[in-house]
Amino acid sequence: MDSKSRSNVKRIFVLHWQPLEQYPPTKNLLNCFSSFPDCSVAVCSAHNDRCLVEYTNPSVLLSRMRFPNRRLSRFRRLFAFLQFPLLALWKMIRFRPDIVLYIEPHSSFPATLFGLINYRHRLFIHYHEYYEPEHFHAPGMRLVASYHWFEKRYLYRRAAWISQTNADRVRMFCEDHPHVNRAKLHVLPNLPPASWRKLTELTWISRPQDTLRLLYVGSVSLHDTFIAELVEWLRRQPDGQFSLDVYSTNCDLAAQDFLNRSAGPNLRFHCEGIPYDRLPDVLPEYHVGLILYRANTRNYIFNETNKLFEYLACGLDVWYPRQMLGIKPYARTDVAPRVIEMDFERLDGMPVAELRSRAGLKFESFERRCQDVLIELKQAMMAVPELSKDVP
Repeated sequence: MDSKSRSNVKRIFVLHWQPLEQYPPTKNLLNCFSSFPDCSVAVCSAHNDRCLVEYTNPSVLLSRMRFPNRRLSRFRRLFAFLQFPLLALWKMIRFRPDIVLYIEPHSSFPATLFGLINYRHRLFIHYHEYYEPEHFHAPGMRLVASYHWFEKRYLYRRAAWISQTNADRVRMFCEDHPHVNRAKLHVLPNLPPASWRKLTELTWISRPQDTLRLLYVGSVSLHDTFIAELVEWLRRQPDGQFSLDVYSTNCDLAAQDFLNRSAGPNLRFHCEGIPYDRLPDVLPEYHVGLILYRANTRNYIFNETNKLFEYLACGLDVWYPRQMLGIKPYARTDVAPRVIEMDFERLDGMPVAELRSRAGLKFESFERRCQDVLIELKQAMMAVPELSKDVP
């Protein structure tokens, strides 16, 4: 008999409206939970519209619908929006989950519907991002705002677990929703998987004429990132001192045009990005991993982006903007890899010689992996449920 068919196996259904390929932490979660013999995992999501290689896992039951991107007609977008909750509800009825985990408010409405017809399952909630209350009044958020109303009115009381990616976001969530039982709130950081190989110290530059190789992986925008300031600073540096590679599949037209015009021997723009599974092979070819968000919202001010941990896991120094207070507790310059706060609006004052050398620094590998924290979530799912005081 298949080990997954035993009576003590927990059936876990994950709701993730956004395409899985754009959210590596969710793929890590699915891979981790599907590897446990006492878990059977299903997920409902959308097909990605960025020509990314679609996530597959023979141990995960996958259901997909069309993503409602803005290139579709208004009628087809509406149909795609409605398709997700209906498809997900039907799949949950057939799967008969013991546990439903939804990720982000956009994914929450099927959990509301399923809760009306099946009260025996346990509900878990996780957020990739922190959503300010004003976010739900933004243009295009009317439908998600209605889903969020059900979250506040029903799902938060029903949930056994609600998690954010860091302690600051948990604090802000508590401030926005003071009536939520704080015992339900948890931190679930976005860490790389244990399959990423352990690294020794990278080969660092040893001569003044050597090139310090900089890398940026992620979304690019002239409005939301410091990419223009960084590129202009690099142009003012002596030839051969620095190089920059930008990998992004999420780049607006203005930023694409800027990077294509700026490209040269020391600056390369890779619009095809890097498949997540290749990162542990590609990242060690560089010295410094960049985080360039301007932190225009509280969500980004207190963002411990997964790229921070991925760069560190591969031995790279990290340069991050001073505006990102969520990364500040990780700042360090006394050991390698370093996490260095930068003023990207005044880069000419940087101590270039110090940034280009790790001389005398002890190397401390970054050992935290997603399995270390996901086990806490699994233990909560497997625990015998107690009657919640929040549930009428």
